[in-house]
Amino acid sequence: RLGVTQLYPVKEQMVLDGNFPTVESPNPENPEGFYLAIDLAKEKNVDFILGTDPDKRRQWTQMLADMPAYQTSADGVLREWLWPGFSDNQAHRHASHLYGLYEVPDPDIVRSRELTEAARKTIAERMKVRYRQSGGEMAFGMCHLAWAAENLGDAATAYDIASWLSRFYWTNGMATTHNPGELFNIDICGGFPSVLTRMLATSAPGSISLLPALPAQWKRGNICGVALRGHALLDRLEWDNGRATATITSASAQTIALSLPAGATQITIDGRAAGAKAISRIRLQAGVPATVAFNYPTPQ
Repeated sequence: RLGVTQLYPVKEQMVLDGNFPTVESPNPENPEGFYLAIDLAKEKNVDFILGTDPDKRRQWTQMLADMPAYQTSADGVLREWLWPGFSDNQAHRHASHLYGLYEVPDPDIVRSRELTEAARKTIAERMKVRYRQSGGEMAFGMCHLAWAAENLGDAATAYDIASWLSRFYWTNGMATTHNPGELFNIDICGGFPSVLTRMLATSAPGSISLLPALPAQWKRGNICGVALRGHALLDRLEWDNGRATATITSASAQTIALSLPAGATQITIDGRAAGAKAISRIRLQAGVPATVAFNYPTPQ
């Protein structure tokens, strides 16, 4: 799922032992904890080293099992506070109950019509407050709402948030702020570009979505150099009034599922006509660019 082709465990550390006899220190912040792994990495010429704490696995598994399921309130929004007696506050600057839609969407949400609609309504209720304030408090909180909206294909909400972020949360010296015109804060230095990028491309290991939330206002444009999950790079994506072309290069050989806007037609892969079955399993060769072109319904 991550595009990893080979894994090399440190054999001396495959036996669980809470005394950590194979390292001088089990703290991952200390380099001596990785001596064996570094030696193996050099031998195998690997890309990166991953350290885990297997003694904690049982504890983490239990913590996951103890987490409550998503809940909806009587008015159909996702509940932010699950304790009895707590009511929703749509003016709250955070939206932690939408966390499952910040990055790769939580299957529990996207596979449930009830939870998907509750998430949409949650965003709409939060945006009512934001519209009254032309954004309002906490710029990064708006990034959270935009990411959730983009994962649900809500281009209009994402565009409005991007517009506020671009206009009201910068100083003359190009520093960013927490609130309009006040309180220095760097969160949207990364959040704002991410909001823009995810209107045009999102990804998960083994899948890429192009133009998932293209605003009607963006009739044409291009973006280059977008890092995608799963060892791939979107070299360039260009769109112009209903026709788009994307070039993708993978660092490793893999098969991906490509998602295009609903109603996409005249799809080609490297110049050859392709149908729905073909784009659901595109074979990418390591280091070899693949170009996908398609027509899409222009947003209204």
